[in-house]
Amino acid sequence: MTFYAQIDPIGDKPDLSDCIIIHNFVCFDCFNVKAIPSQTLA
Repeated sequence: MTFYAQIDPIGDKPDLSDCIIIHNFVCFDCFNVKAIPSQTLA
């Protein structure tokens, strides 16, 4: 699995999703993908 992307909340308005970052991984051999949500503390 290779790290592919990190998805952060967008915008300045506080939201429930502001505490979550999603890390996306992909296997370039079989094209399986995995998304791991992780909680961040501000």
